[in-house]
Amino acid sequence: MADEDKLKEKERQAGAAGNGGPNSVPYGMFVPSVSTRIRATPQEPALKVPGPVAPTGGEKWGMELPLVPTTLDPRSYNRFAHAAAMTVVENPGFICNPLQIYGGPGSGKSHFLNFIAYSLAVPGGLDSVLFTDGIRLSLGLEAAIRAGAAEKLERTLLGLKALLVDDAHLLHLTDAGAPYVRRLLEAFTEGGRQLVLASGAPPGAETSLEAAMGGIAGAGWTVDLKVPTAQDYRHILAQFTKSLGLNLSEADLEAAFAAQGVPLSEAVKMLGRVKKLERLAPAALGGRPHSGLLGLLSGGSGAEPEEGLPAPSADIPPAAPDRRQRLGIFYPEGMAGEAASALGALRGVSGRLGLAAGWDEAFSEAYSCGDQYAAAFRMGGLAAEKRAAGVAIIGGTGSEVCRIALKVLESLKIKAAWLPAAELGAPAVYARALMDLV
Repeated sequence: MADEDKLKEKERQAGAAGNGGPNSVPYGMFVPSVSTRIRATPQEPALKVPGPVAPTGGEKWGMELPLVPTTLDPRSYNRFAHAAAMTVVENPGFICNPLQIYGGPGSGKSHFLNFIAYSLAVPGGLDSVLFTDGIRLSLGLEAAIRAGAAEKLERTLLGLKALLVDDAHLLHLTDAGAPYVRRLLEAFTEGGRQLVLASGAPPGAETSLEAAMGGIAGAGWTVDLKVPTAQDYRHILAQFTKSLGLNLSEADLEAAFAAQGVPLSEAVKMLGRVKKLERLAPAALGGRPHSGLLGLLSGGSGAEPEEGLPAPSADIPPAAPDRRQRLGIFYPEGMAGEAASALGALRGVSGRLGLAAGWDEAFSEAYSCGDQYAAAFRMGGLAAEKRAAGVAIIGGTGSEVCRIALKVLESLKIKAAWLPAAELGAPAVYARALMDLV
């Protein structure tokens, strides 16, 4: 049977397996309340696996992403991708190598990679697989080069059986790092190793990933992930809402997310903020329904400055010195005044919510949107240098430099929040940011 015929047969099996029962969870979300499992094939019994873990062996310079056990539920719009993923799990290093996964925000790329990575780690051991992303790979390699340990890192990585890179289009390579990455990617398409790349950029885009792949750019298999249908979008949200113990009706979810066209990943993040707000501010917001908390967090720029917030309370003590953290803020050139006001608003909203944490200003810096990748990595480097525990970034809607910078900061384990420049007068902006920073 030809390789393409084998994939089509996998696709047919995936379609037969994915009958969308009431407890099935589409590929785009891992719902904690649903039993996690790894399936060797769509027909075999589920295998229960432990909770999130990260590989421990070898010196990988902080590149690892934690592996979270999950499953794929094939739907009509992702069956070919599901078939390709199952082929990699069952026969790593052969038919689909490299496997390149493309898709926009909320299409489930990270979920697919996590499923494949954990499935490969179950039989081979956690230290046989490296699950990373383009930013961590870039930062780890550059750190190893500066320390004179690049060859040692290369030997460690070449001892693995599989390399999976999320957000591979965000690779940021220097002249010194590019040859190492090129050799690494080529090596994982040979000798029974497996390479899987997930990217938000379409094939052929002029990115560092395309340059690093060189001659293997057109090899292997490429699958395109689509966003969930409207029906599956609602199903995922309802399941996730239930798993968090939130009492939100279908009408609440429709008004806040579906009707507004909010990407699934953003909607899920917002629901997590609602749960966090309920936990962190019980005294100030006690008794409010979950729909009220959702409204407080999702209010737009038309809201009055104090709308939805509890009244100031003199009973809230200032944060203890050992609870205070260093907070930095980045702002577009020419917006220094807005940045100062935003820091004041963050403190004011924090006090109204009764949050115990407090901040000391670590820095306030302007950024330029000229070279987006360079600017984002400079922002991450400065935040790390200043030992900031959290960073707020003012930026326009759809700002690419902000999106990349948030991922860089996350990779550096620095909490970060985006403040939409057009909505700096809305209290919801600061309430959302606080849930991301505390």
